[in-house]
Amino acid sequence: MPPVAEFVAALPGKPWQGEDPRDKTILVYHESGLGDSIQFARYARLIAAWGGRVVAVVGRPLSRLFRGVPGLQRVAAAGEPVPAFDFHVSFLSMPLLLGTGSEILGGAPPYLRLPSVMAAGATAPEGEGLRVGLVWAGNPTHANDRYRSMPFSALAPILAVPGVTFYSHQLGPCVVDLW
Repeated sequence: MPPVAEFVAALPGKPWQGEDPRDKTILVYHESGLGDSIQFARYARLIAAWGGRVVAVVGRPLSRLFRGVPGLQRVAAAGEPVPAFDFHVSFLSMPLLLGTGSEILGGAPPYLRLPSVMAAGATAPEGEGLRVGLVWAGNPTHANDRYRSMPFSALAPILAVPGVTFYSHQLGPCVVDLW
């Protein structure tokens, strides 16, 4: 995508290819949508566990949320100065370079927390059993939105699963699908 390609082309240093991250700073950056960054932020803790320092550049709406992601030492919003680093990698490339698969998804500790200013006075959502947050539509102006979003009605089979409480995290115009 042109804005990301321009950003990456302007970065000094080399792309990270999975080298030992010990005592190195790895810059991770978003290359696609906000949801992809959220999905793959969980991998930062693995680089940190191997002795690397991880800094990130994320879409502005995510900058406060990502300041609490385990393994991220510093977070800058897109357009802010890029922290110093030795190597750079996109969020979406980390699973391949770290040699991980779906095993990181099961049993891993939570990696997203409400920022303290947002959590003040917040209570845990009510519900029995598994609690699942859903977003079914992305940015409608995105060039590939028809491949990234679905009608809310397509979730009907999932919403019928017993023992699961669902919560909408949908933003934007598709939030009206709930009514």
